[in-house]
Amino acid sequence: PVVPDRLIGDRSVIKLGGTSLTMLNHPGHTKGSASYLVTVKDENKAFRVLIANFPSIVIDGKFSEVKAYPTIQKDYAYTLNSMKNLNFDLWVASHAGQFNLHELRKPTDAYNPTVFGDKKAYMENLRDLEENYRKKLK
Repeated sequence: PVVPDRLIGDRSVIKLGGTSLTMLNHPGHTKGSASYLVTVKDENKAFRVLIANFPSIVIDGKFSEVKAYPTIQKDYAYTLNSMKNLNFDLWVASHAGQFNLHELRKPTDAYNPTVFGDKKAYMENLRDLEENYRKKLK
């Protein structure tokens, strides 16, 4: 068994060399799911980047049927609310399709990190997920 150096929680900071990664507790999709915030710099600017772990609904039945995860419904609600209030400049997601990576950035495109700054698309993703969550509650 692995013995951890320490346990981390919401807003814990993990330092990797000169980079600080802030862990955001975003359960629901899976117990222990997390998103991350990190500041990255290029030659001209620093960007606060969100690596979003969107809370997509991964169960077929009712939340109450998930006996191994009794707080799943509450955790989805917490994560959806938490993700609406994040401050970031750029964002990506756990899966390329969740942020249209292959449409936003082609291998031959010139460097332009701002293509990942569409907060409207981020909020639309959250609205769709919240709608799915509300449907699941009925």
